[in-house]
Amino acid sequence: MIAGAPPAPPYEAAVRAATPVLVPPVPAAVGRAPLCAKRGCVMQPSDVTSASRSHYFCDRCSGRSAAQHLGGSTRRWTCVRCDYDICFKCHPEPGATGA
Repeated sequence: MIAGAPPAPPYEAAVRAATPVLVPPVPAAVGRAPLCAKRGCVMQPSDVTSASRSHYFCDRCSGRSAAQHLGGSTRRWTCVRCDYDICFKCHPEPGATGA
């Protein structure tokens, strides 16, 4: 509002309030990386494991790739900073069907 200008007619505010904002619905898991539960870091999809180990442990469901969880694949969400992993069963991979 400009100082000294007359107030807007009441119907303008009502029209603005009644006008819907169109936002397409997006399922929460589709196209979004999960956040690390330790510090809130944005996790990255990865299949790389540290040199000291060749498998990972899902920090949500306790699935272990060494025990053939999800076929033994090491692909999962990871936060390297916090050493936190989530399998793609717990949070679907980007572009996965049926998510």
